[in-house]
Amino acid sequence: MKIKVLMLPKCYPNYLDPTEGNYVERHIKAISHLSAVAVLYVHSDDNPGERYNVQFSQEHNFPVVRVFFKRSVFGWSALDKTINLLRYLKAQNIGYRVMMREFGTPSLTHVHMLTRTCIFALYLKWAKGIRFVVSEHWSGFLKERRAYNGVLRKRIGRWLSEQADFITCVSESIMIGMQSYGFKNNFVVIPNVVDTDIFQMKNINSKKERIKIIHVSRLDTHPKNLPAILRAVKNLTAKRTDFELHLIGSGVESGRQITYAEKLGILNNYVFFHGYKSYQEVADFLRQSSFLVMFSNYESQSCVILEAFSCGIPVIASKVGGIPEIVNSERGILIKKGDEEKLTEVINQMLDTHQNYNPLSLRSYALNNFSISIIGSQFIKIYLRVLNS
Repeated sequence: MKIKVLMLPKCYPNYLDPTEGNYVERHIKAISHLSAVAVLYVHSDDNPGERYNVQFSQEHNFPVVRVFFKRSVFGWSALDKTINLLRYLKAQNIGYRVMMREFGTPSLTHVHMLTRTCIFALYLKWAKGIRFVVSEHWSGFLKERRAYNGVLRKRIGRWLSEQADFITCVSESIMIGMQSYGFKNNFVVIPNVVDTDIFQMKNINSKKERIKIIHVSRLDTHPKNLPAILRAVKNLTAKRTDFELHLIGSGVESGRQITYAEKLGILNNYVFFHGYKSYQEVADFLRQSSFLVMFSNYESQSCVILEAFSCGIPVIASKVGGIPEIVNSERGILIKKGDEEKLTEVINQMLDTHQNYNPLSLRSYALNNFSISIIGSQFIKIYLRVLNS
């Protein structure tokens, strides 16, 4: 009989933002191949229609309950935060009752990202004896950000996390960051996951008139530093014209980035914006590209870098967060954060050397370290250790 796991994610795809927490969704999908899972997700909404709007659906091969609660807007920060926390917890309880009818009592709970999601998990532990584990993805723990602030927040977060049986982190850099804040627990690094069936090898023998570079993100200035990539492309056009950059993704700054590319004179001749794309479409773009470029100011661990490896293409990335843990000279080039001159130089270098990287070796690395079966089995081992202890 499969282990029944109730997932409590802080971030998860929803109608307000279909890409929010998609990295969490990928973890849960990997786990669902080996255990029975259900997702309970709660989020505030300025216009939920009702005080609590409950949405139930079957997605992939598991049930998902999303509960949206009306955000408090009295205008007094402390009061609004308190009311919103109480509404959040009530929404979790409402969603849990719905989930119980569809899923039954879980064997354990899996919290994705601190802190408020832990409160309900702790209640289930105390009231029903359901133990829980925590997975952390947040870049705020990284030394590049140090965004985990507030004395009370830190104390509550540390105490809640100590009630869990394990804390998994998507990168060693996240784990080190948490420990630097005083978090103590059984830490295990379990990285992000890539669907290697979707992200297949590129066509090695394909001919291209121009070398295609790809970037996939929300296209924001911070943390992805997209304007710097656009400036690097502009600078490179003074040296050569045999390449083009394809940008995949959408976000609140998309329009601003398009306007900036137009101002630089590179829109639709060297730089092409394609908007939001499905996983399959992203995989298709990756297969048609020669290499991926990322220039983030911080990064816990980039899912798209893993997807690029799965498709057999190398990457250029900044040396931040968990990226140096996965990118080395055999898989791409690391550069110092914010060094735009070096970025231009390295893109120019990669345009001439991308074919020297071994696509089979890149894909093998993804298969052996980040595939659904590998990541799913790592979580199952953690669950069994909890349930058998």
